[in-house]
Amino acid sequence: MQTTIQIPSPISYLMEVPDLRARNTTYDWRLLFMLVLMGLGSGRTNVLAIAQWVQDQRDWLLSLGLGRRASGRALPAQATLYRFVWALEQQAAALEQALKQWAKAVWRVLQEQGEAKA
Repeated sequence: MQTTIQIPSPISYLMEVPDLRARNTTYDWRLLFMLVLMGLGSGRTNVLAIAQWVQDQRDWLLSLGLGRRASGRALPAQATLYRFVWALEQQAAALEQALKQWAKAVWRVLQEQGEAKA
């Protein structure tokens, strides 16, 4: 019988990357991470393609409650996603550390389930 393996979400690890943007930002750091990860998972490989994916999936994303904090009816534009990626580039070391910690957690889960081979 095959068991389902619960891989840890990267979001909690990525939240360790400090949000150094101005405090009056429109979009939540977690929301921007989620949209970028979803776009990457959908096969988009650059910010322009991710921004287009966000717009193409607008109705679905809003139905999931992934809109702006205040109104819940708007999604970030291409410029916002570019600024988000730029902010991440300024914190490459923190981002790398967060991803390493997530990868270690995934590896532990796989080892516990006997799926990881050294």
